[in-house]
Amino acid sequence: MGFFNSAVLGEVYVIGATRNIYLDRLALWLVGLTAGGVALHGFLRILGGLFRRGRSNS
Repeated sequence: MGFFNSAVLGEVYVIGATRNIYLDRLALWLVGLTAGGVALHGFLRILGGLFRRGRSNS
């Protein structure tokens, strides 16, 4: 898979015209890990709230 934008690249710089597959994968991993961390944090906060509510009723 080559550059099909070779005519454009000769005269101007176009952001995103030359993509790097490794940076794309790294970015996807970082987005996924961030979303997973946020979801885990929210889940643990919900569990902690339920645990505290259960202990205060006893």
